[in-house]
Amino acid sequence: MTAERLPTVVGTPNSLHPPQAVTAELLHTRIAVAGPVTTVQALGELDMDTAHLLTSAVEEGLLGHPRILLLDLGAVTFCDCAGLRTLLRARRRIAAAGVTFHLASPSRAVVRIMDLTGTAGTLDIRPTLPAPRTAQPLPSAVPARTGS
Repeated sequence: MTAERLPTVVGTPNSLHPPQAVTAELLHTRIAVAGPVTTVQALGELDMDTAHLLTSAVEEGLLGHPRILLLDLGAVTFCDCAGLRTLLRARRRIAAAGVTFHLASPSRAVVRIMDLTGTAGTLDIRPTLPAPRTAQPLPSAVPARTGS
């Protein structure tokens, strides 16, 4: 017989708010590599419960030895001080690896915490992601017909 894993419940009996189930899926990360550029994208809530997921994704992104690591936070819906601390640590870790760091298209939640704490100037913020390069068509191996 297998045991079913129950979600952690947040709240106290004296709380004004009813307990809520918390899942480990509050933050998702994706890593994409395009030549010398690695993009780490975070989607969801970046806080003390999920910050380690972003840290792990950044470490994984550095494994390919990119020249540039873009941290795309455009889909982050919530960011607290623990999330901001993770961003600042990630910037230091990326720089220590000799990789250029860019924070790409931060969401309103991320911009707000940076504005409130005065840390926006310490991160190289890019308002948008660079446009993806489109592949050029390969020349045809069959010569084109001329005339009729």
